[in-house]
Amino acid sequence: MMPDAIVKALLDGSVSVEEALSENDEHAFNTPDHDYDPAWDYRVIARPHPRVMHHVGIVVPKLVETAREIGMGRPTVHYVRGLGRGAVAKYAHGTAPHPVLLIDPHHYRKLDDGHMHWAVHTSLFHEFGHAIEDWMGHGDKPDEEGVEDYARDTFDRGHLSATHDFMKRFK
Repeated sequence: MMPDAIVKALLDGSVSVEEALSENDEHAFNTPDHDYDPAWDYRVIARPHPRVMHHVGIVVPKLVETAREIGMGRPTVHYVRGLGRGAVAKYAHGTAPHPVLLIDPHHYRKLDDGHMHWAVHTSLFHEFGHAIEDWMGHGDKPDEEGVEDYARDTFDRGHLSATHDFMKRFK
């Protein structure tokens, strides 16, 4: 339900306050507060390599769960080319709390499944780490080493535990 529909439903008694708050939270989680389109800056790939899509599809629910757990909005992942200087993935700076993550599938397509899963997972969580830095007010001074450690920790220890530990540095 859109916010104006929630108010109308509250007034006519068709939803409870608890239901309305739940609906509003879901709307806020899913609705970005920016209009960034990766096509403005990159060549968007409509049909990336199926194996890359498979592994991104495994990682995205973990990113979404992590974002929800820490109070961010829903992250989105887009397949693009032209990230520059050998970059395999990138966070579109300024899009937090609804982070836009970009991934160039060309860099992953020749990896075997085990290496591809690790590479896709750590690349996307690395960029999600930059989104967290940005969201927490530290986007102007990214910590590449700290974010890389965070990405590896999300793979080794679990995404929620590693994220809570990573966020402690911003308190």
